[in-house]
Amino acid sequence: MLGNLPISLEKIVGISTDGAQAMSSMNVGVTGLLFNEIKNVTGKEIFVNHCIIHQENLCAKIVDMAHVNQPVIKLINFLKSRSLRHRQFKEFFKNMESEYGDVVYNTEIRWLSIG
Repeated sequence: MLGNLPISLEKIVGISTDGAQAMSSMNVGVTGLLFNEIKNVTGKEIFVNHCIIHQENLCAKIVDMAHVNQPVIKLINFLKSRSLRHRQFKEFFKNMESEYGDVVYNTEIRWLSIG
């Protein structure tokens, strides 16, 4: 059991984090604590990964895809700029029985701005 959550440690095979030190530090972060706990309980090591959304964002920064990114960013900002439009868009997702319920603003990744 994982704290108060009914998740068996034997069922966890990997963890994905956003890169924050509190999450990803192997010494004091959630990732390290979970990694060590699962290894002690099961004898297996889990797969630790940085969030795939951030990896895609990094690739987009390196590969010049402005002709693709700019219209998408403009559309998302248009949808999110007015609350009525945003609510209607979320309702559209719901009516389409989409796996996703919303879109997020395009933002810089926190650790990219560090240095």
